[in-house]
Amino acid sequence: MAEQFELRMNLVDSFAAPSYEDVEISGFLNLAMDLFIEKNLDELLNQKKTGFEETESRGQALSQLIKTGVCSVSSVQQGAFANGVFYDLPDDFKLTIAEVVKIDKNHCKTKTPIQADVVVVSHDEYNRFRRNYYKLPYYNGFEAKVWRMYFSRAVSNYEDENAATRKRHQLITDGSFAVTDYEISYLKEFDPIVVDRANPANMRNCILDDELTHSKIVELAVALADNSNKEQRPNTLLLNMYN
Repeated sequence: MAEQFELRMNLVDSFAAPSYEDVEISGFLNLAMDLFIEKNLDELLNQKKTGFEETESRGQALSQLIKTGVCSVSSVQQGAFANGVFYDLPDDFKLTIAEVVKIDKNHCKTKTPIQADVVVVSHDEYNRFRRNYYKLPYYNGFEAKVWRMYFSRAVSNYEDENAATRKRHQLITDGSFAVTDYEISYLKEFDPIVVDRANPANMRNCILDDELTHSKIVELAVALADNSNKEQRPNTLLLNMYN
């Protein structure tokens, strides 16, 4: 990808492109990969206006970022709402794809733990729904519903990146049952590309393992680099006026 980047930069600038250090190429490629991922995740940022996994090509392009994980009860519960419990998300968590919540009540026929439906609730909705009987979390003999809300880390990375704790979700029940297991399928943060041709052992490939995807990321990286070059080029017309 680094070699393709250099080749395409020369074609863009008629073989007069500035030379880049490996660390600079790594930076452009990683910025391009971040933009490529965000464009494919947001249905408003792609031409067909479809979300993640709604087309085969886009689902496959990001498939290497899909993981599953078990969420554990957070050691810090300060600030939780009534009948709410904070859960720590995986370290590399980016976005939730699917959630599985099991509770401490068994299905009346199968006698196995009930898997509850998960409803994502905003803070505005929480204020509206908490007095609405038909919207509240519930449990009966064969099904259940829990609310899930976003919440901050117990410790942020504002002062020290290494001190930051995990991102968290809050699960809320009606108090008549409790959550026993919380598992998620999620998109993880991508592992960065590393270009280091002086030390090949340090090299790291693009985690998105599709050649067409690699090509698109390189094209985007070239566009970013070219735009950066244009911003740094002096306005020769103005310079000539003062010479």
